[in-house]
Amino acid sequence: MNETFHLFGNTGLCSAACWLAAAGICLIFLRCRRREFAFSVALAAACAGWVFAEKHAARVGAFRLDQTDVIHAAIEAQQQQAVIEEQARQTGRPIVLRFAEDAAGEAQGETIMTLSELALRAEEAEGDEEATPPPNAAEGEAIPPADTTASGAEPAYRAEGKQAREAGKVDERIRKMGEEVTEAVENEHAAGIMLKLPQYELAKRLNRINHLLADLVLLGVVAVIVGDYLWRFNRPLDPYYPLPLAGPWIDAVSPSPMLVDWRGAHDRAIRRFLERVVRKGQSFVYFGDRMAGDLPRIRRLRFTFFGAWPLPLLHWGRDGVPSDPEFLLDAVWFNRYAVVVPSAPAVNVLRETLARLEERAASRGVASKLPHLVWDADEAIPPNVLDQLADVCAETGIRLVVSGDLMTAKLKAMAVRAR
Repeated sequence: MNETFHLFGNTGLCSAACWLAAAGICLIFLRCRRREFAFSVALAAACAGWVFAEKHAARVGAFRLDQTDVIHAAIEAQQQQAVIEEQARQTGRPIVLRFAEDAAGEAQGETIMTLSELALRAEEAEGDEEATPPPNAAEGEAIPPADTTASGAEPAYRAEGKQAREAGKVDERIRKMGEEVTEAVENEHAAGIMLKLPQYELAKRLNRINHLLADLVLLGVVAVIVGDYLWRFNRPLDPYYPLPLAGPWIDAVSPSPMLVDWRGAHDRAIRRFLERVVRKGQSFVYFGDRMAGDLPRIRRLRFTFFGAWPLPLLHWGRDGVPSDPEFLLDAVWFNRYAVVVPSAPAVNVLRETLARLEERAASRGVASKLPHLVWDADEAIPPNVLDQLADVCAETGIRLVVSGDLMTAKLKAMAVRAR
């Protein structure tokens, strides 16, 4: 276990801790009503886990496979082969080494011996050459040089006699080779951590698993946040960070209650709600007096003090604004304007708007951007008008929001209560 922690390193442990924390936060706060902050923390933890996973991958990439044993074994084999070749040259016969796994009778016709037998044979051959005189030489008689011109004459390199081997020539070559290998190994040690093959494979495997899980958790957290955002987009409560994304495609995955009972709404809450409606890419008709009369537009895109893509705001009854319910309905139906109607003409305008909506419901017309009818006037909607309006809004894709205790008993059971 300690070895595993050592191979995983601090970066690997930090990466695992971060993506485990991100996954745990998402699972714990998945059904929490106020889960925006928790999901933000989970996203930050998942990003940190991915960054640490990248750093750990770079650390594991600097690991080196320790092949010192293999190199030394190869050097020993080369030394052994050099000795065999030298002794074979001295004895003048081919040498075949006999190993324990060799079958009996292999390599027939050749001298088969072990290394100890080979060394003993080489010593005996050298002693015999020094002690045995030529058979045709009398005592004190000079040996005539071999006739190199005759047929079958002995080659010149044989006539020169046994050549003295430079002492330590092979050993010096092997020693230099060993020094070069040792220097290369030291350079490898200086470049990174040297690991044996099992530890090296374990470190690589742990890195792959950690990086894969870090990637999956990061993608999973992003998918959870996006899915939760889309699911809550058309809820009466605002989603976090509203974006102008309204449309049929988002209505297919997000529940869209058409009737909202909003009790206890105050001035600031009403204004913020209408601003969020616009920032979600939708429009509204507001019946009431709490909206600022000097507000000319509401920006769909806003970040702190900066905004863009404004939606013009029309005030009913002012100069240059048509006093036509058909124009009012088209303005919000096609998401071109938002409209504010004061409390005084609110009931009459609502009745005429209801007549136009019934005509569109008969032709099965449905608004694509979920317009809002927000009733916040001083006078309550007549019960019969409210019941008809609720049915027509559900058929035409318009959300009816009634603030205060203005709902009829019939509709209170049907409405979604905004808190």
